[in-house]
Amino acid sequence: MGWVGVVVEGRFKGVVEGIANGAFRLWSRLIVHFWAAEIERGVNEGEEPTPIEYLQRAYEQTLEATTQPTEWQGTTTATGAQLYFENTETDGAARPVLYVTNLGDSQVLVLRPRNSKVIFKTEAQWHWFDCPRQLGTNSPDTPQGAAVVNKVVVEVGDVVLAVSDGVTDNLWEHEVVSCIVGGMREWEEGEKEAKEGRKGEMQFVADKLMNAARVIAQDPFAESPFMEHAIEEGLAMEGGKLDDISVVVGLIKKNDGGRNPLSKLFVLEKLSIAQRSYSTNVTAKKYTYFRPLLLFSHKHIFPRREEENDKMRGKRAKQYKKLMQQYGLAFGFREPYQVLLDADIIRDADKFKMDLIGGLERTLHGQVKPMITQCSMRHLYNAAKEPGVSFLIDKAKLFERRRCGHLPADYPEPLSAEACMTSVVDAKGSGRNKHCYVVASQDVEVRRKMRAVVGVPLVYINRSVMIMEPMADASGSQRDREEKGKFRDGLRGRA
Repeated sequence: MGWVGVVVEGRFKGVVEGIANGAFRLWSRLIVHFWAAEIERGVNEGEEPTPIEYLQRAYEQTLEATTQPTEWQGTTTATGAQLYFENTETDGAARPVLYVTNLGDSQVLVLRPRNSKVIFKTEAQWHWFDCPRQLGTNSPDTPQGAAVVNKVVVEVGDVVLAVSDGVTDNLWEHEVVSCIVGGMREWEEGEKEAKEGRKGEMQFVADKLMNAARVIAQDPFAESPFMEHAIEEGLAMEGGKLDDISVVVGLIKKNDGGRNPLSKLFVLEKLSIAQRSYSTNVTAKKYTYFRPLLLFSHKHIFPRREEENDKMRGKRAKQYKKLMQQYGLAFGFREPYQVLLDADIIRDADKFKMDLIGGLERTLHGQVKPMITQCSMRHLYNAAKEPGVSFLIDKAKLFERRRCGHLPADYPEPLSAEACMTSVVDAKGSGRNKHCYVVASQDVEVRRKMRAVVGVPLVYINRSVMIMEPMADASGSQRDREEKGKFRDGLRGRA
């Protein structure tokens, strides 16, 4: 688990705590570094916040930084709250607003202590139970595709929390409110020693919430939200969830010493962090709307245990087996499956040290007949001087050669994978895969084009994992029409 509190004012300060494989710490730190830099750039240019664009650019820069020249694998959820301002419609006065961005199961909550209510809370995002949306290695999620942004109007005295699922899996919402409001009341009444005066209030509250969640997490007989969710999923679980627990708390106050006279000087005056069994305090400077303060939470997705990996592989295997059965029933696919390979998937399989044929047979659940076109072979020959490619050429020579008709005499340069493979799969432009080819290609354009052809299973490699795409809309619609036709014919026959 890694948490980062960041302040942006022409520069940023960070507090980072990472517990995991070094590459996982790297992922979360790079995400937050680039994210803060993008927000700082937007602030300096005076633009209206565009949170998803900021996170998307940060994600793209992190991908680039972790793949070149060496690949570093990792994933992270991302949750952030950016303080800004807007002018009211009635008198044009400025008021504080939060732009909250969320991807995953960490959460941002906004509490109004004077009436003990949560006025806003993000919704946890899961692929399935206990598997959150996440950015990184092998994840299909992206900020543009999965992140959710909410604009929240806040006021002086509101408390902003960013918490990991170690809090929300062990404490219900009313218990979180009770901890925060009760902690603030204890501090104000002087029931606890205040060595740092008012500066320590948010730290005390963060510690109180973190410790309350830890008590439940360590109690095997406690009732918890995680236990309740597990039971709803049909899992026999009880007690709290042992997990890393992180809390970031900020208090919205007036900025009495603000340097920008145009603002109403509302600020998140304090940023306090509590993690696991120890705490770290960061007291932020006073910033106006035009100098936002950010709270970020990042949850590392730890390397799965072997039994969890087996479970994931088993789930994918069932999906792929069912998919190939559908292709067989609807479009006549039979073993050995004719798999049309492009040059890039052969090279990527070697790069990831994968058994290409074995991987295809496991993915398609049957024997395969690997095939390669003349153009794809020529692409390999053109790269023969690159390290290891001559070995791949020798391997490719063992595959059945599919005559595409693009002879060197007529085509001095080999056609692109998209043009060549399309001419083989859909030679007459009918939009049907007459000869039942499975297309295995790393080329995004090839797969995009093939989705429009009815009855084409598509396979590619995503960072050492072989993936089969879900049935495309064109194929699914045709399958549904044929099934309805068979059903109608059956009814007529019975009549």
